[in-house]
Amino acid sequence: MNTHRTVKDFSGKTDAELLTKGRKVHLDLTGNALFPSPVPSLLELNTKLDEYEVAIANAAHGGTHLTAARREKRAEVIDILQRLATYVDLTGPDIESVLLGTGFDVYSTEHGVTPASEKPTILDVHDASHTGEVYVVSSSMEYALTNQLRYTADPFGPDARWIELDPQSKATFLVTGLEPGHLYWFQTRTNSRKGTSDWSDPYQFRPR
Repeated sequence: MNTHRTVKDFSGKTDAELLTKGRKVHLDLTGNALFPSPVPSLLELNTKLDEYEVAIANAAHGGTHLTAARREKRAEVIDILQRLATYVDLTGPDIESVLLGTGFDVYSTEHGVTPASEKPTILDVHDASHTGEVYVVSSSMEYALTNQLRYTADPFGPDARWIELDPQSKATFLVTGLEPGHLYWFQTRTNSRKGTSDWSDPYQFRPR
């Protein structure tokens, strides 16, 4: 049983930090004799990083569609990094320095491993000081590194189109740009070193 694993939770990183981590992984795996055939390929990683970098720059100019595009590209980069990290775990020797040489962070499974955080509960949603803004108060869960919220104006169900906010350290969220009088569904989840919890039970609220 391996005593070292690559860290696969990137949810707490800012866009800039995630982009930097992806570039480092690409650099450190390129020509690395211990990991000769990365899956996914480094070409695919580089392409997704380039697209993500463009999406970050575009989103800085505003616009909900540009922000949504940035989130989509971020999710694609995280997916590739997580699959590459699994490849490193399965291919490389159980040596911390070798795993660190791939650009990924590493943790020990021998002792002191933090458990996963559990699914949170939305405790309250109430109007903020401005029209179309609400505060969503979620429970603070033990072992959580970051908290995340999503919301939708669609009927709750598998076809709902969700807007996800970037992960943050606090469990209380300020949501802006809502349509007054419209019914919204909110859900939260936590991220820990062991991964991401399930989404909370949905909470309905109609902002003023």
